[in-house]
Amino acid sequence: MTVLVPRQVGSESRQTSRLVVPLGVVAAMIVTILARLALAGENLGSDEAGYLTVAGQWHAGGTSLYGNLWVDRPPLLITIFRLAAVLGGAVPLRVIGAVAAAVTVGVVGWTANRLGGRRAATCAAIVAGGLLSNCHAGALSVDGELLAAPFIAVGIAALVSGSLSATGRSMLLAGLVAGTSAAAAVLVKQNMVDVAVFAGALVVMGGRALGIRRIAMCAAGFAAGAIAVILVMARWTVAHGTSLSGVWFAMYRFRLEADRVMAASSPAPIVAREHSMMLLVLLNGMAFSAALLALAVIRARHDNPSDGRDSRVRRCVPYALAVTLIYEAASVAMGQNYFSHYLVQLVVPLALGVGIVAGHHRRPAAAVAGLVAASAVVSTIVGGLAPTDGGLSRVGGAIGQVSRPGDTVVSVWGNTELMRATGLRSPYPYLWALPAETLDPDNTLLASTLRGVRAPTWFVTSDPGAPHTTELDRVLARRYHRVAMMQGRTIYLRDGVRRTPPALTTASQ
Repeated sequence: MTVLVPRQVGSESRQTSRLVVPLGVVAAMIVTILARLALAGENLGSDEAGYLTVAGQWHAGGTSLYGNLWVDRPPLLITIFRLAAVLGGAVPLRVIGAVAAAVTVGVVGWTANRLGGRRAATCAAIVAGGLLSNCHAGALSVDGELLAAPFIAVGIAALVSGSLSATGRSMLLAGLVAGTSAAAAVLVKQNMVDVAVFAGALVVMGGRALGIRRIAMCAAGFAAGAIAVILVMARWTVAHGTSLSGVWFAMYRFRLEADRVMAASSPAPIVAREHSMMLLVLLNGMAFSAALLALAVIRARHDNPSDGRDSRVRRCVPYALAVTLIYEAASVAMGQNYFSHYLVQLVVPLALGVGIVAGHHRRPAAAVAGLVAASAVVSTIVGGLAPTDGGLSRVGGAIGQVSRPGDTVVSVWGNTELMRATGLRSPYPYLWALPAETLDPDNTLLASTLRGVRAPTWFVTSDPGAPHTTELDRVLARRYHRVAMMQGRTIYLRDGVRRTPPALTTASQ
């Protein structure tokens, strides 16, 4: 049973339609939305809180990259978080994340349907939905990887559909959609060039089947779509007071400097997260999905390539997906931090790989899809029974309760949940540890901020303390006094300011 007709009979016996979406895919989309919204009330993660804080105050005439704050992310990501902030913050953000996940599932299912029929579509959609609603795949957090996923899915879908079409005009349109999606994905997360990687691999592997003219038309459309998105986003960004050179630095040049800082830091936390990520790849079913994609490549290698252009193009798709997955794995590794939400980048090619195998080998694909689904169910139950602690948010809320209009706060380092919960603005531009350690390594700007006329009312630091310089300690001793310690955080109040010391209520402890 299917929805969204009409059907179009293709040259293949599967008779899959360009517009048909199997009912199993629709069901997977609905379940994905429900699973994500079931945990919508969870406390905000560090990136979610930080991006909402940055986006909520983004304005022209600010003192930093995005208004008065700085973050090493592209403007489309901040724009999406700005929409969530305008709509109310955490809950709208989680709804946007659920929609992004559902769109990704639907598009992946549609693409698999084009490649292998309804069974392929259903298996691919189950895998995509399971991974995009699994805490063990880092998917609960609404981060750049999740928000870029639908653009990646649409870009790959357009390239697959255009390659299987019979006309150059369809190839031009496919390139236009793919280029638009590719640029949007990069403007959400700067390393998400997956669509371009897939396109390049498909051309290399299937160039003879596609033909020079069709490739040229696709390339022209791709370039036009990408340039259009970049120009529109550039105009929007400049209108909000953000310089394009500043964005370029934040997206790429900063990462080179930050890599040097991370290389000089203690490797123990990074190694621990790396080992944890490897375990998660097994628990959430990604390792088994990757094995099926490898099986699809092996099968394609032994297929008869002389069955017509359509079959030759299909034979190249698993190769292109494998190349894309290799790039994504390298991208995750080069990120060095090994946060679990990085794994979301792998979802689209993995799900499509399972779908391709399902078209020919039902049992292994069904087993992997079942494993992924079961892992997602367990993850949702565990997430519901053991919600995130929210200790930093409670500390921030306690500070906010005793603050007055006009108060400001600086928290070091990386306590974005605390910052957002205070409801106060920060005169210091860096909310995360890595930008501060990279761009203000000696705390020069921080010490200057505490000395200056915009000195924050409150200053919060970790216990036994974030890495301080002598100058910073001197300024703290001269201008601030300690008023409380909560949840491992030392809270200072500026001298000459009278406020009730913050305290956690019994209900919030």
